[in-house]
Amino acid sequence: MIHELYAVYDSKAEQFLPPWCVPTKGMALRDFKDACNKEGQPWNRNPEDYTLFYLGTWDGDSAKFKLTATPESVCIAIQMIEEKQQITPSNEREFFEPAIVSNGADNEK
Repeated sequence: MIHELYAVYDSKAEQFLPPWCVPTKGMALRDFKDACNKEGQPWNRNPEDYTLFYLGTWDGDSAKFKLTATPESVCIAIQMIEEKQQITPSNEREFFEPAIVSNGADNEK
């Protein structure tokens, strides 16, 4: 099976972190997004410093690597950070008011 090879570049350390293999780009993006949104992790504390790169492929059957000529930038960690919604007086109804579900009975006469 062919796996895609990704690594994160740390601009402050000026080096790549160890790479990892995943079956698809979507899985790499999900892994990266999860790590970027995990409280207390370096990618979450300093997201402007970390960039995800595609490096090539690895064949699990033959153990052969096929690398790109140069690493290809996929996204920056700061792009993956999800905005945390704060409860404020202006939006508290969204969080605490129960949803009203109509079963259609009020439309019958």
